[in-house]
Amino acid sequence: SIYDACVHEWSTKKSTKLQAVIFDDLATKCQSAAKLVLTAPLIEGSKNARNAFLRTECFRILTSLYILQAPDEKSDVADDVSELKKQAVDFTKSLVAALRDEEMMKAKRAREIVKCAERLVKFANIHGDATIWSGFEELQTATMALLEKSESSAIQSACKKLESEIESGAALFEKKNVAKKMESVKSPSSSSKKKGKKKSKKQKK
Repeated sequence: SIYDACVHEWSTKKSTKLQAVIFDDLATKCQSAAKLVLTAPLIEGSKNARNAFLRTECFRILTSLYILQAPDEKSDVADDVSELKKQAVDFTKSLVAALRDEEMMKAKRAREIVKCAERLVKFANIHGDATIWSGFEELQTATMALLEKSESSAIQSACKKLESEIESGAALFEKKNVAKKMESVKSPSSSSKKKGKKKSKKQKK
């Protein structure tokens, strides 16, 4: 789409006249549309932008896209959530790479990356599936590595919070999964009992 081309030019070409405010405006004024057209190219930009500042800018805008509802265009919520879920695994991989990149370790950049990861985990608490949560294992490992490496108390605190949110979110997801499995096991037996009752009634007649 035209937005793929725009994000690519903005993030990779030094001579471009495009500025981040274009994408910020779309994300603010037309949230659902922004999620559909900006998520994938911004994730690509977060990996391949020409410098650390622009990579951080991609993460900053992505943070504003991974929100739980779009009040401006409620009819499109299902579509935009589907797009965010579709891109979540690739997004996680980009976050992991950034957390391990020495160039991204300045406190301001690292803070933005951790903040972005927190938003993704909050999104996954509502919309995550097994594939998304399994990818968070590597994210958790990278977060703990940053915690040990960083000398900033603010970054250390943010990393501890993120690690805790991943841990509790994964536990809750597993609990929901177990509950669903138990429910699916119960359902056939209950329906068979009902059939058995119907048969016994017929036999009495």
